[in-house]
Amino acid sequence: MKDTMSNVCEKNIQFLLKYLSYKPNNGYVSAGEFLKLPTHLFALNYARLEMKVFGAFGLWTEKNNFVPLVYLAEADDDNEAKAIHKKVWSQGTVPFLLVVTPHNVWRCNGFTFSSVKWEQHAKPAEWDVLHSQDITKQGVRFNEDVSPLAKLHSTCLRSSLGWRDYTLEVEGRVDTRLLKNLDTLCEILTTGKPDLPKLNPKIANALIGRFLYLYFLFDRGIISQSWIEQRGHSLILDDSFNAWDTESTWAFFDDLDLVFNGNIFPITETDRKDVKDTHISYLRNVIKHGGVPSNDGIQLSFLDFHFASIRTETLSAVYELFLQHQNKQEK
Repeated sequence: MKDTMSNVCEKNIQFLLKYLSYKPNNGYVSAGEFLKLPTHLFALNYARLEMKVFGAFGLWTEKNNFVPLVYLAEADDDNEAKAIHKKVWSQGTVPFLLVVTPHNVWRCNGFTFSSVKWEQHAKPAEWDVLHSQDITKQGVRFNEDVSPLAKLHSTCLRSSLGWRDYTLEVEGRVDTRLLKNLDTLCEILTTGKPDLPKLNPKIANALIGRFLYLYFLFDRGIISQSWIEQRGHSLILDDSFNAWDTESTWAFFDDLDLVFNGNIFPITETDRKDVKDTHISYLRNVIKHGGVPSNDGIQLSFLDFHFASIRTETLSAVYELFLQHQNKQEK
């Protein structure tokens, strides 16, 4: 049965590549060739290993650099397709994603994602519909009324005129949303709330950074719930919500520093006295459990982010944001 499903999936993939006219000589690169590319090598290979991406379509520049436009991935079902979309969006590398499942192919916006309203940014095209189209007719693949994948055809993507038809939501990009969310979160922690004493920006930045680093390790699979229990901690890192107190949190963070031989986002013993249990609970609720930070009517959530997929460039921008908050307070 498994072999049969594998054969069906392979046939669907080959049909899709032919349908969209994705070929090595016009911009298609299979996952096995990613490590040979001159640019985007790390991002593409990570997508191959962690997002089930089997190929990418893109453009070659005059300087022989590859610019990926479409990731092509495979999934066992729609839920896995959604999880792949989350990872691809969090990476922020490609504007488009196609996910092959046994029943359909999902056309996803690579620069926008929502866990709650996923199907606003991802549309399914059933295989029966795609197979029923007479793709030998000139222009049929460029008519969205006929083909839901029309604008992702190789000819359309390679045409400069075709780009006029695309609306890529800048506000929905992972770097824009993450920085906006963190900016609001920093403001809340440094101005305080009735049940949340305000923190010095330096302490607030370090505390947020600590939690981002923690969930980066968790999403990467470097640490797990069983791992922390083996280390003698009782904290729950998965989607279950339980209260963490400051004492157990510092013990856990110090242990991480010991294991990974480093002290990222250090918080001194003196500064730790300003951090209360409510700060720890608030940050965990917001970053991992769907809590929504609100400041002047702005409501944001961190649930959509897959921290392991976020690129170094985005993390550098986060660091710059922290410095801006700290410098603003010092002035």
